[in-house]
Amino acid sequence: MAHRMRRVPELKRFVHVGTAYICGEESHRIVREDEYPRYGIRHVVEYTASKADCEMLLDATAPELPLIVARPSVVIGHTKLGCLPSASIFWFYRTADLLRRLTCPLDSFDDVVPVDYVANALLHLLFKPALRHRRYHISAGEGSSVSWHEIAATFTQCVGERPNNPYEVVPFSAIEQDEERLQRLLGPGDVKHLLMALRIYYRFMEINAEIFDNSRLLDEGMPPPPKFTTYLDRCVNQPSDRGIYQQMADDE
Repeated sequence: MAHRMRRVPELKRFVHVGTAYICGEESHRIVREDEYPRYGIRHVVEYTASKADCEMLLDATAPELPLIVARPSVVIGHTKLGCLPSASIFWFYRTADLLRRLTCPLDSFDDVVPVDYVANALLHLLFKPALRHRRYHISAGEGSSVSWHEIAATFTQCVGERPNNPYEVVPFSAIEQDEERLQRLLGPGDVKHLLMALRIYYRFMEINAEIFDNSRLLDEGMPPPPKFTTYLDRCVNQPSDRGIYQQMADDE
């Protein structure tokens, strides 16, 4: 598509949507746009590797394309509709809170943005008459990222205190080996399939990247995104009748 569009003389801008996670496993804690993509990066999943490859191919083979790259971070929920449009990825946060098990410290930060903010940012990058840069994170950044302490506290406000089940930081093998606990806390479902998915998401918890700098996007006139914790309750309650396994299906 990009190679076809580069021959269109009237084309003013081509916005390619990638992912902030092209940084791979061993980036800095705060990631900035021009540090990536790079060759030789080790990735958790093929998805992020393919996004990095795509950007490098566009640079190498279509230099005349009026390209703008937008890289969302973790996209979860909608600020008004919660998870009614999709529970993709939120099911993992809900699972981690029900299990009360993390593979990263609770003071680690998560860079989460709602889908309506991402949509508005993409329109902003598409139609603003002039842009200063070629690559932009659509992310929470340092100002709106939240720690797992904050996420856990917000879940507690939604579902109540659980003094007999405190949060613990454990290796994934400890979660994986206690299937009885998984079934007791999450309800009936395909535990083997769940564990396959959990292994990937918990692995993302352990990579170096925590925050994706969004100062470029803010400098272009986009307002700061809302914090995940300000609309997490809507993700819990809208809808309120779907189990973990049903919500996980949104990722498939």
